[in-house]
Amino acid sequence: MAKISSLIKGWLNPALSPEQQMLAYCQQPDAARLKPLVERYSDDLYHFLIAQSDVAVAEDILQHTWLKVIEKHQSFKQGSNVKSWLFTIARNTLIDDLRRNQRWDFSDIDDAIAAQDSNAERYNPDSFNQSSLSHLSTEQLVSDSEQQGISETSFQLLIQALPMAQRESVILQLEGFSIQDIAMITSEKTETVKSRLRYAKLALKKHLGTNNEAVGKEEMLVSGKEYQS
Repeated sequence: MAKISSLIKGWLNPALSPEQQMLAYCQQPDAARLKPLVERYSDDLYHFLIAQSDVAVAEDILQHTWLKVIEKHQSFKQGSNVKSWLFTIARNTLIDDLRRNQRWDFSDIDDAIAAQDSNAERYNPDSFNQSSLSHLSTEQLVSDSEQQGISETSFQLLIQALPMAQRESVILQLEGFSIQDIAMITSEKTETVKSRLRYAKLALKKHLGTNNEAVGKEEMLVSGKEYQS
């Protein structure tokens, strides 16, 4: 009883961590103890789900995710990361739904990436520098887009245009997950996650560079300077 009482007292404490809140719910599952977690993570989960589906599917999967949390709360272990655990449940629930509706297809994507790596290195080894993107975070790309005057909506559309596997990795990284976290959530190797992020960042960076060039041309025209391509 002392352990349960301690958890309940902690739950009433505003400084209680999400992990402590989840453990308190596991000890005594009721709606009041789950509510703070729902309020804390629903928006993040919905953002991830809608980036991979549509409004109707995202809303449905979000609801089913919390139902599975209720059903499987005992599978949460002390020391686990609540957010990673919730995103894993949400992703698996989404995959099941998309597969049933034949809308989930990651087939051959990593083989294609490997082929791109091989071809790029073979035909232009100087320009193929994987380490050149290692320091470039997704957050930096967001910052660059803001500096170039690209709206949040436009940047989200760029992300939406990415292949599903790459888009998933980018969204998860924007949610604050590390490469190791993403590998765990997606049940992939860390090298696979790195490849997906690398090509996603290349695509986004290329578009941002194109947009920057267009802005430069526009500024020259506005200033009356002649531009020669």
